[in-house]
Amino acid sequence: MGATGEYSDRCEWVVGYTQDEQSANEYLQVLTNKCAEAEEKRKEKDISEWLWYSRHGDNAEGYGMLADLDPNFRHDYTGTTYWVEPVKELNGPQESKDKRK
Repeated sequence: MGATGEYSDRCEWVVGYTQDEQSANEYLQVLTNKCAEAEEKRKEKDISEWLWYSRHGDNAEGYGMLADLDPNFRHDYTGTTYWVEPVKELNGPQESKDKRK
């Protein structure tokens, strides 16, 4: 999962899924490291966060660094946070609970 913002402006999204917790934690570490790398590079270039993490424009390099790993990547003044969240595994086709049939 990924998130940015706070209060009513908070936004959460699904980044992806894996079959096991170890793989999920490894991907979490990759995302966290890439965010730190992007932020360090932004500070070196002295570019505003708004321009650096924008989806468009000449200075949108920060977004580009993360978009391949997280296609729904977003960032605001609170930064971007990632975490692993377990979900129930579904085994095979599930019977519909829709009673309109």
